[in-house]
Parts: sequence; C-alpha cells; structure tokens
Amino acid sequence: MEEQTSPTNVFEKVKQIREKQNLSLKEIAKKSRIQLQYLEALESGNLSAVPDVYDKLFFQTYLSFLKLSEAKKEEILKEFREERRKIKPQLTTTVRKLRTVELDKSDITRYKNLFIALPVLLVLIIIGFMVINSETGKLTSDQPVEEISIYDVVKEVANKDSLHADSTRNALTKKPSVTAENVAVRLNAIEQTWLRAVKDHSDTSEYLLKKDEQIVLNADSVLEFLVGKANGLNFTINEKNEGILGKPGQVITYLKVTEQGIVGKRIKSINAKETQNDSLRVQ
Repeated sequence: MEEQTSPTNVFEKVKQIREKQNLSLKEIAKKSRIQLQYLEALESGNLSAVPDVYDKLFFQTYLSFLKLSEAKKEEILKEFREERRKIKPQLTTTVRKLRTVELDKSDITRYKNLFIALPVLLVLIIIGFMVINSETGKLTSDQPVEEISIYDVVKEVANKDSLHADSTRNALTKKPSVTAENVAVRLNAIEQTWLRAVKDHSDTSEYLLKKDEQIVLNADSVLEFLVGKANGLNFTINEKNEGILGKPGQVITYLKVTEQGIVGKRIKSINAKETQNDSLRVQ
C-alpha cells in the first residue's frame, strides 16, 4: 500500500480525511449547495477565490460532512482560523491602507481646490455688487449727452431770450392734449427761466418761461431737459410734485424723465467769475 505524506497545513489534512472516508467534493457540493469551485478552492488553500464573508462558513459546512468527533472538528477549525489570519488579514489590511491613502489624497486635492476657489468666488461677488451699485448710481442714457460748460449755458440763455419768446407764448396758449403718452411734465415758473426739452430723443424745443407761467410737456417714453436756472422751475412729473430741483446759482445740465419719474440728473454750480454778466438774472 502506498504511504501518504504528512499534511503540511489544515487544507491538506481535511482533504486526506475526506479521501479516506471515500467522500467526493461533488457529493458535498450537492448536499450543501456550495459551488464545487469554492470547495476545491478551500481544499487547495486558495481562500482569495472564496468570497471574504463566506470562507469560514463554507469551511465549517465542509467540515460537518466529515465523520469526526466534535473535539477533532474544533481542533481543525482552530487551525483553519490561524491559516486564515495568515492569508486574509494581510490582504484586507493592504487594501484598506491603499483606500485610505487614495481618500486622503483626494480630500487634500478637494480642500486645496476649495480654498483656491472660495476667495476667487468672494472677489467675483464683491465686484458684481460694485458693478451693480455703480450702474444704479451712474447716469445712463440711450443717446450720448453733449457736455457744455456753465459759461456756454449762460451765454446761450442770453442770446435766446428774444428768439424764444414767441415759441413760449405759442406753447402757453396750447391746451394739453389727452393722448396715450406715458410721460407728462408740468413746469411752473418761479422765476424767469430758459429751458430746452428733447422729446423721445428726436423732437427738440426751447422755451423762455416768465414768472408764474406754466407749460405741460408730454412724451411717449422719455423727456430730457437742460434748464438755465435750477431754482427757477417747479416740476410736477406724472402727477407727482417733485418741487424745485436746484438752488440759486445752479444749472440743471441734464435731467432725464421716464414713466418711472426722474431717472437721471446732473446739476452744476456757477461760480462768481462766470456769473458776472449772467443774463438769467435779468428781470
């Protein structure tokens, strides 16, 4: 009879016991419903081929089909646990370490990107608020407004006193027409005042209003004004009394009125040198 070699590990030991008892792996697989490939892997000690959670359970089930005493089974199971610790824990630990390192690296990258992005985002938000605020406070118009000096305004008023007296009288005799126009401005003269009005960026008119005279101007979308005396007129805009918009010695170089009311205004002061011959003060 051929002599069997001594088993070097627990897996060879259980295989020899099974073969002595004339028990095939196919029989165990059929009765236990464990796949044959897993039983073969257990006997060969290839635990990596068996799912991590089930290797111990499969081995205990396999062991239950061998005709051994409970003490012997417990001894073999103890040997299996020792062998398993040599194989599985090392692999598991290695995998966990690798995963930990990968997570740490990704976390560092994420946090680094976050720290870089947050200040940039904060700066963009601040710039956005500044742009919005500056656009709100800044005068905007659909067409560029010609900049003129205070001296030119005063000189122009002096030259136009007689020229526009007739046009003012004609405007005063006209009754305000009831139209679908959205902008209405009523001007009451506190002092003799010259003004220029531009209706809807196209229709320009000039007037010289004497004290206590009144005029009503209408437009579809916008009225723009140049007023020789900022304190010379009382403005009623879209039935809302806005009052006198300036002080003595000031000129309204630009005033924009829409359906929402006054949306743009520039007022400049005339210094003493420029007003020595100021015809706006002629009574």
